[in-house]
Amino acid sequence: MEKSEVLLAPGTGGYALVDVPRSLTTRVVLICWLAIFFEGYDLAVYGAVLPAILTDSSFPLTAVQAGAIGSYAVFGMCLGAIFLGSSADYLGRKKMLIASMLFYAVGMVWSALAPNTAMLGASRFVAGLGLGGVLPTTSALTVEYSHPARRSLTAALMYTGYPLGGAAAACLALWLLPVIGWRGLFWLGGLAFLLIPFAVGWMPESLRFLLDNERKEAARALILKYRLQVDRELAPLKPEPRSELSKRSLSVIFSSGRWAAALVLFWLAYFMDLLMTYGLNTWLPQMMHQAGYSLGSSLAFMLILNVSAAAGGLIEGLAADRLGSKWVSVASFALAAVAIILMVVKWPVAIVYVLAALAGIGVIGTAILVNAYITKYFPVNARGTAFGLALGFGRAGAIGGPLIGGLILAWHLPVTWNFVAFSIAGLIGMFVMALMPRSEVQV
Repeated sequence: MEKSEVLLAPGTGGYALVDVPRSLTTRVVLICWLAIFFEGYDLAVYGAVLPAILTDSSFPLTAVQAGAIGSYAVFGMCLGAIFLGSSADYLGRKKMLIASMLFYAVGMVWSALAPNTAMLGASRFVAGLGLGGVLPTTSALTVEYSHPARRSLTAALMYTGYPLGGAAAACLALWLLPVIGWRGLFWLGGLAFLLIPFAVGWMPESLRFLLDNERKEAARALILKYRLQVDRELAPLKPEPRSELSKRSLSVIFSSGRWAAALVLFWLAYFMDLLMTYGLNTWLPQMMHQAGYSLGSSLAFMLILNVSAAAGGLIEGLAADRLGSKWVSVASFALAAVAIILMVVKWPVAIVYVLAALAGIGVIGTAILVNAYITKYFPVNARGTAFGLALGFGRAGAIGGPLIGGLILAWHLPVTWNFVAFSIAGLIGMFVMALMPRSEVQV
């Protein structure tokens, strides 16, 4: 009897993937990478074009309104992460990923067409709904279809799509903003529509989801098609209503004091990190422009912030596989706090570029690391729910980041106040991660 037939024989107890073909891992990671590349582009392009919008006489916009519109997208992300991310555990991760991409593609095109601030705010909210659902679904799919020994590194590789998308937004703004205007850069984000057919045809559904939903024949076909190796036989599963599956995911999380405490700590960590990430991505070009740098140099700071985060995320992912995610996360938060606070000093431009690179590693690199950490921390049948809840509630920090920047600029306070506020958030995140209990899940 061949191994695949043994794996599909009746037995007891569920399954655990012990090996995944590289071709399947590559396919999953590529689609997920592209999905969050457009997410990174969407979130960064608003900050990249904001100086141009603020000087566009045909589109009146105050600093407070600009900060509020930046927060509308994040508010949508809160709802998207909670509802789309959590729904992935009982409606299907592939379906929720496709739905999320559809939302943010529509939002980008709508932003390009927005005739006034109200419509721009509404379009950013719709895009945010989709953006909120992308990370939980891509994270869960990447971790599930990665080799167990390389999950942190594989997840970090996939997450580089986010900062590189932001870098693409800054780079294209440097080259094309004077040519196609701020609306043209939003139109470029609409290219996300082209990714959806590939996700429909090439992305496999989660094996765990198929088993939890009594789709055993589909699970058998998936195992045979991709030659997946599992360490237990697939047992007949007791039918369970879909409405009960999300409740069960929550009951799994709250069945352990450690998992419940960890969920709260992850929420606080996301709050602090996203406050820094979205605050800087929204306001860094304008902050540096007000500090006396040219618009081109200000956009270059944003480009360096995101490019360095991609490289730093890979290094941190490799370190997390060897040293553990907890203490690497602590060190990353500390790096963010130090680099940001040092930017208040009027250094030579070369040194400021270095500090921007270190800030990118510490701020966005931390997000990459924590995303991989949480998807390994919780049991496989609760990962989507845990990620969706932690990220959804943590988005409150992402709402606060753009608002803080807008208020400080509107009140004509020194621009250094922004750096101080974001640095304090990094210090708090460092202490929060240091309190994280050891995971009960062996991965």
